Amino acid sequence: MRPFKYTRAADPTAAVNAVSGLATASFVAGGTNLLDLMKEDVARPTELVDITRLRMATVRASGGGISLGALATNTDTANHPLVRQNYPLLTQAILAGASGQIRNMATNGGNLNQRTRCPYFYDVAMPCNKR
Repeated sequence: MRPFKYTRAADPTAAVNAVSGLATASFVAGGTNLLDLMKEDVARPTELVDITRLRMATVRASGGGISLGALATNTDTANHPLVRQNYPLLTQAILAGASGQIRNMATNGGNLNQRTRCPYFYDVAMPCNKR
């Protein structure tokens, strides 16, 4: 893994400011996908901005649906009473999609931003137009 600078964001504005001026910076929360990519030398951020302490982990009813916070873990989302009662297939999908250890770290936002799982993408010796 290459060296990188680590910063913990105090608020959303500080997080955005830390990343916006540097094309090689990345947000990190659970880090389950990003850290794997860094270990394999697929991702090479020079700075990681930790956003885990930002208040973005709420799961709540919203406009006849549900609002899932980007920093809510997969475990918290799958086990939330609103999700279990109104979206049981979402609960089942989350529980079937990863081990308990991954679900405890992985976040909703991370799932949405997850990179491809293609073997060519992970093999830095192979050409890949998504890398």
